[in-house]
Amino acid sequence: MQKGDPLVTLDRTDAQQAFEKAKTQLAASVRQTRQQMINSKQLQANIDVKKTALAQAQADLNRRIPLGAANLIGREELQHARDTVASAQAELDVAIQQYNANQAIVLGTRLERSRRCSRRH
Repeated sequence: MQKGDPLVTLDRTDAQQAFEKAKTQLAASVRQTRQQMINSKQLQANIDVKKTALAQAQADLNRRIPLGAANLIGREELQHARDTVASAQAELDVAIQQYNANQAIVLGTRLERSRRCSRRH
């Protein structure tokens, strides 16, 4: 053995495999986060649609209330308008819950990444 000769040669295979696995996991995580952000935009648009539907149903009910009071429309028609408002409100509530659930996933992903990064540094 000569001065400067390596004492040990390390096999880089395990390190290379771990690196490739980490790159694959990162790419999958980035794709998933992008999809969740797209979902957030779609869910927000859905909330806007549901708000519009609720406003229209409420306006329709507001027009029918005086007609019902004057016996110009039947009770059934007035009740149908009330039911439509209740249904539109329920649909809006569901849309908001879906958006909030998606946001929790997006924010949780960001938070988890932040925690992992802070552990490394």
